[in-house]
Amino acid sequence: MDRIPIATLAWQARREQNRPPGRLASAPKWADEELDFLQRYVELVKAGERRPAHVLADEFAITYRGAHNRLTRLRNEGLLSRPGPGAPGGEITTAGRAAIRKASNTRARRRLAK
Repeated sequence: MDRIPIATLAWQARREQNRPPGRLASAPKWADEELDFLQRYVELVKAGERRPAHVLADEFAITYRGAHNRLTRLRNEGLLSRPGPGAPGGEITTAGRAAIRKASNTRARRRLAK
């Protein structure tokens, strides 16, 4: 009896799901929680919070590193402007406002109206 390598079985399982090997399933683009996170960050910065990522980590029940990574991803996607080096800050860009308008979350749209 021939032995089949486990890697071969894993590759076949991924292929059966119509996904190329090495590719992860993509999350929905800008879920409502991400947009709430974006708006809450801007609110904290405007209120003068010195460590908004730590506050967001507590509020959203994620680690500080997770909050930092979300902010980096939002900036890289053009939804949040970049502050100076080492300082909290940034504003919602026009692309960010458009994403919020398209959101199904009414809470996010109400925050934008303020």
